[in-house]
Amino acid sequence: MLLGIVSSFLRLLPPVSASPRNRGKSRVLTMQGLLVLSAPNLASLHNRLLLLAGRQPTVLNLASAHVRGFTVPGLLHFLNTCFPGGYRMVARTGANFYPFPPAIAKPLARLLPGLAWGIVVALEKTRAYNDQFIRFVRQQQLETNFYVGEDLEDCEMRVR
Repeated sequence: MLLGIVSSFLRLLPPVSASPRNRGKSRVLTMQGLLVLSAPNLASLHNRLLLLAGRQPTVLNLASAHVRGFTVPGLLHFLNTCFPGGYRMVARTGANFYPFPPAIAKPLARLLPGLAWGIVVALEKTRAYNDQFIRFVRQQQLETNFYVGEDLEDCEMRVR
């Protein structure tokens, strides 16, 4: 059995715009292949403390392209909404633990992944992909700067 592995870093991709980008990953990934996603954790300890103090979370830097933060449940909900039943989480961990040095941050991230700076999830592809991410963007009439392909019905007509 071939096992496909695709990894992605979502830091620069807003959820809506991530839909067309996820199309390619979901299309080329084999059944039971692994998709490894990492993203800034909106629910990290330091972001929670910043919010408690009335400050802006660092993952939502309004003066840059980095304006998206994720939680594991939010990321899974997004994927399941766009590609229902397409992925099953098989592993989860944390990455980095701001503001600690690496010698302390790495063990803390393993021990408390939900409070780590970054989230990392391994997802197994559980069903065939048929342009669900693109269809979601179109059905919801979402705006995106990404190319969402030709009209799907026109493409299907030409294939026949």
